[in-house]
Amino acid sequence: MNSDPIHPDSEESQPLPSDSQEGPRMEKKPVPAPDSDLIDYSSDPEQEWRVYQNNSKSLSDAWNSDQERYAQLCHAAVEQSLQKLKTEPMSVKSLYEFLAEQRHAIALQLNQPSKKRVGIMRAYDEPGNPSTPVLPNGKYQDFFPEVKERIRALYNKEPQAQDGYVIQKDTNKGNFRRGDWVVIKDGDLPLTGITYPKEPLPHMMGFDPSFNFLHTEAQYIPKVYEKIDRLFHSVLEHPEPTKENMQKIGEMVWYLAHAMPCDRGSAATTELFARTMMKKIGLPVIPYEHPIPLDFEALIEPDKTKFIERFTRDFYPKLNQYYALTSEQETSQDVKQSTGLSLSNTSLFKNFKQELNKIVKTAGDVLENWNSPKNR
Repeated sequence: MNSDPIHPDSEESQPLPSDSQEGPRMEKKPVPAPDSDLIDYSSDPEQEWRVYQNNSKSLSDAWNSDQERYAQLCHAAVEQSLQKLKTEPMSVKSLYEFLAEQRHAIALQLNQPSKKRVGIMRAYDEPGNPSTPVLPNGKYQDFFPEVKERIRALYNKEPQAQDGYVIQKDTNKGNFRRGDWVVIKDGDLPLTGITYPKEPLPHMMGFDPSFNFLHTEAQYIPKVYEKIDRLFHSVLEHPEPTKENMQKIGEMVWYLAHAMPCDRGSAATTELFARTMMKKIGLPVIPYEHPIPLDFEALIEPDKTKFIERFTRDFYPKLNQYYALTSEQETSQDVKQSTGLSLSNTSLFKNFKQELNKIVKTAGDVLENWNSPKNR
């Protein structure tokens, strides 16, 4: 996610592996999702990867690529990752690194900016924090106003322990103050920093306010993987299309967005990871429908619980109908099982009563026979 150069690199593009090359153009026929009237875009990669819905064209334009072709290549990358999950034991790290390789191949094939660096994993001994300047012009301009207000809200209050971040240096309430630094943390683990630079970089001059994201230090990336692995294996053990599993995927996305494991291209690689996991559990293929990109949403939300809630409810809003439907089905199934158990209990009681009556009758016959004159 680090800043792009104005022009793409000049080296020759290299094709993707042959199994991800584009085949014959598929006919786009969205189909109803199973057990609902939702539209599943499994057969329409262009819609599946329609990430920016409301006036956020500036970011996709900055990557200088054919959006339909990009969508097809992302779709192919996810299908390959799903196949690997079927055939190989994988961890969060191995799946993410595989998807990063796919992202690198896509950048080369589409001749995207900084293509030599896209999808290249950061070395854990890399010094310092890579940064991303956030300006009110350029590729982030379509959603800069909302991002600015969300960052302003972090600076404008004294954070509490449960808020998930701290402010280094004092801040005047209600004002931005150059040099102040918001640090988002997960317990004792420092993640993303957001700065309002005291001495703005040359290309940030004249844009006030402008911010820098200082990404998680590379030495902490293994610790982030450790936190995600528990969630990852929990989902793979029970890969059902439930809201609970979607929440776990949202938590994994929050961690990966803050970790920024790649030199460039971490945001898109995290999107590939999210889509892989959503397809793995069998959710209908619904486009991301939110004007702010997924990684930005995570980077400006220090409260992990709030992000998970919004990931599950707001970013793919059409899935709410699916959750409600599957919840109703589960409730119906529970009622059937409960009713069956109840009927079974009633039957057991009836049988027990019949047997008890037989015993009582037999005992009565014995007593009657005992009291007979013949036995006196």
